[in-house]
Amino acid sequence: DISGSIAALGAADLSHGWRAAAAARLRSGSGSAPAPLDGGGPTANQFSLSVAGVLIGAGLLGLPYAMGQSGWGGLLIIVAATLATCTTAKQLIWSFDTVNERWA
Repeated sequence: DISGSIAALGAADLSHGWRAAAAARLRSGSGSAPAPLDGGGPTANQFSLSVAGVLIGAGLLGLPYAMGQSGWGGLLIIVAATLATCTTAKQLIWSFDTVNERWA
């Protein structure tokens, strides 16, 4: 019987270490979610900086390959995107300052 073989294989697989403990928790109904860590987790700012660091790091690691594949055209696109980003950031800062002056 195939279902008996699968059940036996599953029981043998769950008889070792953490798998057995996890299976026992799930069978008892107390393993639906992991317990929270003592001491809390990262704050929203710490989490945002961590995610931003990972994304920037991945982009920097991929940059040499992208430049090798695209050549001088890619360099021009990167420079244009950099200038557009700087201009947009300056405009955002100017608009935030203007709004804050009006509300002050």
